[in-house]
Amino acid sequence: MRVKQERETLLAIAHLLFLLPIKNNEQLPPRSEMSDEYKKKLRQEYLSLGGSPNTAMGSNYFLWIGVVIGTLAVLSWLTGAI
Repeated sequence: MRVKQERETLLAIAHLLFLLPIKNNEQLPPRSEMSDEYKKKLRQEYLSLGGSPNTAMGSNYFLWIGVVIGTLAVLSWLTGAI
């Protein structure tokens, strides 16, 4: 079973990378969905990090902090403070 899955995975990768045509008797493996337990775990993790159940995730604060620090560093270098 595992060898068959590995073969199907390698064929799918080869088709994607090299744009190989898919033969009529060959099919790509079906895409597996996340299990309900895993979805529940991800939702609980999102809620524990401050998310709310019925709204999308907000802005990325780490990104904005990095942008502000980078901007301040560039401005300091341009003004000769560094």
